[in-house]
Amino acid sequence: MQRLKANRSGCVHDAQKFKDLRRLMKQLISQKKEYATKLRDSVTENPKRFWSFVKSSSLIQLTENEVFKALDGLDPSKACGPDGIPGKLLKMTADIIAPSLCYIYNLSLSQGVVPACWKLANVSPVLKKDDPTLASNYRPISLLSIISKTFERWVYNHCYPHLSHFYHLQHGFLRGKSTVTQLLHVYQEILDLLAGGKEVDAIHLDLSKAFDRVQHHMLLYKLEQYGISGSLLQWFRSYLSDRYQRVALDGTLSDWLPVTSGVPQGSILGPLLFLVYINDMPGYVGQGSSIALFADDPKLYRPINSASHHLLQSDLSGLQNWSNDWGMTFSPSKCKVMHMSRKKVCSSASLQYHLNDKPLESVTHISDLGVIVSKDLS
Repeated sequence: MQRLKANRSGCVHDAQKFKDLRRLMKQLISQKKEYATKLRDSVTENPKRFWSFVKSSSLIQLTENEVFKALDGLDPSKACGPDGIPGKLLKMTADIIAPSLCYIYNLSLSQGVVPACWKLANVSPVLKKDDPTLASNYRPISLLSIISKTFERWVYNHCYPHLSHFYHLQHGFLRGKSTVTQLLHVYQEILDLLAGGKEVDAIHLDLSKAFDRVQHHMLLYKLEQYGISGSLLQWFRSYLSDRYQRVALDGTLSDWLPVTSGVPQGSILGPLLFLVYINDMPGYVGQGSSIALFADDPKLYRPINSASHHLLQSDLSGLQNWSNDWGMTFSPSKCKVMHMSRKKVCSSASLQYHLNDKPLESVTHISDLGVIVSKDLS
C-alpha cells in the first residue's frame, strides 16, 4: 500500500519511505532464511526447537497490498452473497478499505475464528434440463459473501504450495493440470500396453455426492497430517463449522438450515480441501494396478489375464474399504467396466467385477472426461 501511495502522491517523502520499508523487508526475509537454515542444520541436536519453528510457520499473515490486489481484481458483474455487498462497490473502494479488511483478515487468522456472517450462503436453483416442475432437474448454485471469498483467495494462495503435493495422477483443480493432461497420460500408458499385445481392464467409478459427504472431523485430521497446526488449523475448524444456507428464489427466501458435512459449495478453498480428503485413495490399491483421479472421478485399471483378474477385484474391494473408512459412497449402478484390447476377441470380456457385492456393467464405449473412448482405442 505504501508503494501505491507513493505512486499516487508523487511525493519524494512517500517514495523514500517505500524504499526504506522495502529494504527492511528484504533484511527480515534474509534473516528468517538464515535462521531457518541454522535450525535445519541443528535438527539432530535440537529437534524440539526445529519442530516448534515448523509449527509456527503455519501462521498466515496477509499484507495490505495482497488484499488490495484481490479487491481490485474483482469481477463487478458477479452476484453478491447474503450480506448484499456487491463486488462493484468493493472494487471501486479497494484502496480505501484494503487496510481495514487486511486487519480483520489477519485478526481472523491469528485467533482462528471465521466471522459467522461469512459462513452463510444463498442457494439459487438453476434448471439443468427437462421438466422445470421437478426439483431434481435443478442444479444448486451457492452464493457466498464476496468479502469472504476474497479472504479465501489469499488463504488458498498461501496454503496451495504446502498442500498441493497430491498423487501424481490427480489432475483436478491443480495448476498446470487439466482433463487433457490426465487423458494424455492415462491413454498413452494404456495404448502402449495394447500395442504390446496386452489387454487392459478399466473400471470407471462414480462417487455419489462426494463433495457433500466430506466429514469435517476427518478432513481436519487429514489437514493436521499435512502439517497444518496451531491457529491455522483452528481457523479451518471454524471455517468448516456452523455454516448455514437458505434457498433464494425470485426474491423469496427460505429459513436458514445448517450444513453439517461437505466442503463449502461455491467457495475458493472447497476444491483444494476436497483433494486433501481423497488424496489417500491410491494407498488402498496394490502394485500392478493404476488409479487416475480427476477430482471425484476415479478410474482403476491394470493389464489383465485370467491369473490377474482377482488382483483387480481385490483393488476394487480396497477402494470400497476406503469409502467405508472415510464416509464416502460409490454408486455401483453408475460404475462401468471396459475390457480393452486390440484383438478381435478379448479374453477378459467374460470376466465380471463386483462392488459392494453388486456386479458392474461392462461397456464397449464410455465418456471419459468429455471424450468418447472405445474398447480398442480406435
